[in-house]
Amino acid sequence: LQRQPGTARGFRTSYPVLTFRWLAVHGLAVPTVFFLGAILAMQFV
Repeated sequence: LQRQPGTARGFRTSYPVLTFRWLAVHGLAVPTVFFLGAILAMQFV
């Protein structure tokens, strides 16, 4: 079952990459991963 190209939504339908959701998710995820990595590293020191 292959969809015909251009029937649904095209790939580049002027969708902004840097959205507020992206900024919110990465603004929280980057420090979270950093702190989890730091806490994990402290266990082996």
